[in-house]
Amino acid sequence: MSEAAATVESDVGLLGTARRMLDSILGILRTRIEIVACEFEEEREHLKALLFFGAIALALISLGVIALTAFATLWLWATFGLYALAIVGGVFLLSGFLLLLYVRHREKVRPGLFATTLFELSRDRDALKGDS
Repeated sequence: MSEAAATVESDVGLLGTARRMLDSILGILRTRIEIVACEFEEEREHLKALLFFGAIALALISLGVIALTAFATLWLWATFGLYALAIVGGVFLLSGFLLLLYVRHREKVRPGLFATTLFELSRDRDALKGDS
């Protein structure tokens, strides 16, 4: 028997089937790992941008808040005295509380980490169960 005929026979037999099955499983596994890596990279870029823009926004807002606080306090001081400080402080507390509620809501509606990967893995598991 020639080498070509022996190769064809081994590809047709049980060993060939096992090789093709292993190749398919490795292909699926590689795809899933690539999805995880892609999602991880997207999450990393998202966090970097969030931190960068958040820091700049925080600095600018802080400067604005300091300027407006000084303005409001000086403007209201003649009329309300110490109540001016209480009014400005109350506005800050209310604003901070509302912002925390917004952040909490936003984190609740965001999809979980590696959601696409977990979905694809569950589809793979369901497909394998269907083949059994």
